[in-house]
Amino acid sequence: ATTTTTTTTTAAPATTTTTTTTTLAPRNGSIAVSSSIAGHLPARATGQWTFTPTDRRSLTVSVASSDFYSRIKVYDPDAVLRRTSVATGSRGSSVLVLSGDLCVDGEYTIVVDSRIDYQSGDYTLTVTPGGVLWDSANPSC
Repeated sequence: ATTTTTTTTTAAPATTTTTTTTTLAPRNGSIAVSSSIAGHLPARATGQWTFTPTDRRSLTVSVASSDFYSRIKVYDPDAVLRRTSVATGSRGSSVLVLSGDLCVDGEYTIVVDSRIDYQSGDYTLTVTPGGVLWDSANPSC
């Protein structure tokens, strides 16, 4: 993902406007909640997958690979980064997407890449439901 931030300041009366735009990588396809999909990550590239949650239930997004140390980023429909995870001691990683992160209706984006630019290889992406449904006890929506 590419993020560009522009800040504009005007003279008296002083006003400042900041605009942030995130452009996501080309899309590989979509993945359903409660499923897995195979992908291939070229060196210095990203994999982009989309999903649409059917409720506000927490999700676990995981990547399994023996070829590279993965990084996962989850963006909401407005291209706002909601969660990220980086593999540390082993190849592959996972991130828990909390119910409060799924407040915006629409298509969410999962970006998979390597934390080391030159690594590449095959991987399996899995989206698993878990946790409790959002309710009034969760003030993040």
